[in-house]
Amino acid sequence: MYVCSCCNSETDKLKLITCFSCKLTYNHTCVGISGADLRILSSKSNTGISWACGKCRDGSGDTLSELKMMVANLIQEVGELKKQLEVSKPTPIPPQNFEELIQEVEDY
Repeated sequence: MYVCSCCNSETDKLKLITCFSCKLTYNHTCVGISGADLRILSSKSNTGISWACGKCRDGSGDTLSELKMMVANLIQEVGELKKQLEVSKPTPIPPQNFEELIQEVEDY
């Protein structure tokens, strides 16, 4: 028998779901997951679908907000760098002045 992290009752392993983040196990009824959904989440054919408990989901909301803010800041910084690059682009030397420039360098 296993213990539910929510109600602390002993529960059959087949009735438990494990949080992919903190690895704690919960009785599916304690966390509002139907038996049918539990079977889908627990099936061997389930690839890519994972479940997180409420505590881990609450924490990930803050992390997601922080990441969104960081991405927005990066986008703004990239835009500013592009503007700086446009301003600091060297002026191309016209072909007729190129030979004069070479001569000046050689004379120096």
